Amino acid sequence: MKKKVAELINVIFGFRKFLALLALYVLGVIFRIRNLIDGGQFVDLLKNTTISFFAANGLEHITTTVKEFINSKGKKEEAVVTDTDAGTQ
Repeated sequence: MKKKVAELINVIFGFRKFLALLALYVLGVIFRIRNLIDGGQFVDLLKNTTISFFAANGLEHITTTVKEFINSKGKKEEAVVTDTDAGTQ
């Protein structure tokens, strides 16, 4: 049971930015329906939310790539053996 709860938490954590984006979209639609914001403000909210989402995802992927590159740079070439290399030796 604990394993399934942990897996669910990992899935939710993976979608945290998407859930925040979706919540802001829903709030924007609700505010627009109730005329609490006008069309221009609604468009600005959606623009800024979408740009922030893309920027956060891009930054996360760039940092992950840089970390993997730095970690792999410290390894020796001999230690990295692929399946195709093992078959030709």
